[in-house]
Amino acid sequence: MIRTITIYILIISALVARSQVTGVNARADSCLPPANLTGTVDLDDVTLNWNSPSDPGRDQWDVQFEFPLAFNNGEAGAETDGSYFYTSMWNDSVFHKYSLDGTYEGEIIIENVFGIRDLAYVESEGMMYGSNATDVLYRMDFENQILRGTIPVPGPVRAVAYNPDEDVFYANNWSSEIMVFDRQSGALVSSFPVGAYGSFYGFAYDSWSSGGPYLWGFSQDGSGDELVQIKLPEGTETGFTLDVSSLLSVSGSIAGGLFTQPGMIPGTITLGGVIQNEVFFGLELTELAPNFFLEGYNVFRDGLKVNNAVIQDTSFTDPDLQPGNYQYAVTALYVDSLGAELCESAPAGPIDLEVIAALVLGGNAFAGSKKIDVGMAYGYRMQGNSLVDEYSTVFDTLGYYFFYPLGSFRYYVKAVPSTGSAYYDDYVPTYYGNSIHWENASLIHLQQNMYNADISLVPFVSNPPGNGSISGRISAGQDTGRSGSMTGIPVLLLNNAGECIGLDYTDNGGQFHFSGLALGTYRILGEIVGKSMSPLVYTLTSGEPDLQGIQLIVTEHQIVLGVDEVLPSWIEMISEVYPNPFSSQAYIDLYVLENSQVVLKISDLTGKKLGWEKVELRPGKNSIILSAKNLKAGIYFLSIETGDVVVSRKFVVL
Repeated sequence: MIRTITIYILIISALVARSQVTGVNARADSCLPPANLTGTVDLDDVTLNWNSPSDPGRDQWDVQFEFPLAFNNGEAGAETDGSYFYTSMWNDSVFHKYSLDGTYEGEIIIENVFGIRDLAYVESEGMMYGSNATDVLYRMDFENQILRGTIPVPGPVRAVAYNPDEDVFYANNWSSEIMVFDRQSGALVSSFPVGAYGSFYGFAYDSWSSGGPYLWGFSQDGSGDELVQIKLPEGTETGFTLDVSSLLSVSGSIAGGLFTQPGMIPGTITLGGVIQNEVFFGLELTELAPNFFLEGYNVFRDGLKVNNAVIQDTSFTDPDLQPGNYQYAVTALYVDSLGAELCESAPAGPIDLEVIAALVLGGNAFAGSKKIDVGMAYGYRMQGNSLVDEYSTVFDTLGYYFFYPLGSFRYYVKAVPSTGSAYYDDYVPTYYGNSIHWENASLIHLQQNMYNADISLVPFVSNPPGNGSISGRISAGQDTGRSGSMTGIPVLLLNNAGECIGLDYTDNGGQFHFSGLALGTYRILGEIVGKSMSPLVYTLTSGEPDLQGIQLIVTEHQIVLGVDEVLPSWIEMISEVYPNPFSSQAYIDLYVLENSQVVLKISDLTGKKLGWEKVELRPGKNSIILSAKNLKAGIYFLSIETGDVVVSRKFVVL
């Protein structure tokens, strides 16, 4: 089969968090300033952020080559040995070989190797490495189509890249920690967590870009085709990302494998990869021999430099400022390959920021006609419906609270009687606005000192006694935005009229329990500021006086209902798909007791299977990402299969 390669010449942009420019002399078009200087004020601290210098004459990365893949059902991994391109099939034992002009050359089959995801080439051996999302790395001889050995590695491998400078691999599985392990033994050298982006399918090592070395990840987050730059050895995302699909003639696709290679286009380094089932591509990463480097940045406040040493990051905090107006600017410093300074750029900015005086927020808390005796007040700083910060203070002997210092932001405030209070058993923790649920409370926009934010505690309403009970557990979802265990979360028990009749705090296992309940209808409400929830309605009957196993999942923006069902003994719980419906990606959580494996299948309303994958599970919580990239708007079913047990979850793609 003959394939025609399509070459696109585009204008290239600044490509790394630390840009490089070629040229021995300090030219005006080389000594570029930082871009997009912004600043925020938090009380008496100013934080500045900016982007690395961007060449205004280069708007996008050069597309060096792009050709269609020969197969469109599982072609996902990518690598080159400098002479040919190779792809792997995540659902087959076949590898595909292409010439550098995009012509399809044929199949490669390595006996006893199946479902390899990303690939990494070790030039010193002439060997290809890859894994099928297990803790085994396969060492493959593509020239002779022979498996030369396997290496046990510390965890499942999907994305993988080789660093010849350290003789190590970088690898992870979707959003798991990125492992650094020895090429020969597989022994773990170090690891680091993913940052804002995860869902990686491919990695590539970059020792050429200025400010490096870097690890590039090909992520299915965001657009589904996001290049993500990670600084080594720290393992931190630099903040630079690029939507590859915007450069190529594809849409609705997902990221696959990734590689770097020098000299494919003379004088350049190529960052290439696969958009699954669509195209094989190469982008210009950098020039091969840079000699003009960005060293760092200087920050100026009111015309005076405030940093003692050159700043390496693209952010800076100027702390402990007096109230007043300040003007900031940032410059970039450039050096040659020997470290000698060549030039300092014109400033980015200026921007003007105001530090305001610290404000007081306070008030009384009343239990009926009396003031609270012993208790705590909690403040919650909000941005939209998102919680930014939390504060706490005790009530004084006069039942008064105050928070200081606060900035001019929006806040919720809650009063909570302590266990030693005479009012602990009689009054519900209550927000300013005299509400027991944060979504119904009054939001305070603090613009000046406020001393009268008084709270009247809402009393518990008595409920007839009985022998019924309601119990369950709150668990953290993948995108919870909350660290640590789900311990100490207030769970409110409401009667059918919406009045609070009980309160329990989750224990170390996230469990809550209400007993001594009469038959009737009740509502359950988990209370976390910033997490939206509608009360869940349950009815105790003579046939079912005890309701157990209610599963609540804390997600990024809400608390949702999980599902309790008959499962194998080694599966504790399988959540619902959340958020649901969704347009980009969603999650499903599986809590298991032992190492295990399940098969995930997606089908439409007609029962047609649209995709499947085996997933390895570890003890504890396993969060699996569902992508909507290859799904049209509609209703679908996710089947989780293990042995004879099949569990289904319905989800909707917008």
